[in-house]
Amino acid sequence: MKKIILFLIAGVVFTSCSREIDDYDAPSETLTGTVIDKTSGKAMNSEYGTTGNNIILEELSWSDNPTPYNFGGKIDGTFNNSKLFKGTYRINVEGPFVPLLQRDSKGDITVDGRKTVDIAGVTKVDFEVEPFFKVEWVGDLKVENDGRVSADVKYTRGTTNPAYQVNPNEMVVLAGYTPLVLQMSNYDNRYEWGWSQNSSHVGAVQKVTTRANNPIPKGAKFYYRIGVRNAFNSKYNYSDIREMTIPN
Repeated sequence: MKKIILFLIAGVVFTSCSREIDDYDAPSETLTGTVIDKTSGKAMNSEYGTTGNNIILEELSWSDNPTPYNFGGKIDGTFNNSKLFKGTYRINVEGPFVPLLQRDSKGDITVDGRKTVDIAGVTKVDFEVEPFFKVEWVGDLKVENDGRVSADVKYTRGTTNPAYQVNPNEMVVLAGYTPLVLQMSNYDNRYEWGWSQNSSHVGAVQKVTTRANNPIPKGAKFYYRIGVRNAFNSKYNYSDIREMTIPN
């Protein structure tokens, strides 16, 4: 009989706890914002998801030492998360730019560009960053006699901080049927082409083309983008997106 009573009490306690846990409302607060190129004042193009701008949240209202939670930004430099709990958060962003959070060899923080905000309703937070490279088109897209698309491009350093003037190691030209032309997706690898890079290429005008011996079909509308990266975190800095319809 005692065992039966104990089981009944345990069942009541478990049911009560379960109901208490289930009473929490689903997260519905929104964090939105833009990663801005400090040198131009414009949103900084990137990859989609954490392979581009990686937004890192620490909920300080929950713990003094919270487990970080991250989500990815969009290709136009904006980010949005509408499934957060109301509370105080410390926010960091990582991407192809000078880190907002920097530490010395001992692990001590030397630069802290993170932001602490109260998130309730819709909260907007922007970050100004210094990109590793600024990638630009020089002139218009052209169609070569063999059907390749070419253009002159150049890139310059986006920061004067010598610690983060890491030399480039790759430049790629991407082509795709949609405006979402990314190195990780939505590009057509029949036309993508890349070149090794070094410090001598910084600031120099270079001619790039789509892949050799693979002409783009006549009448097709394609979108093009140039990406440059270094070995710091292997994330690309991008040009804006150009479009062109191949003449018949």
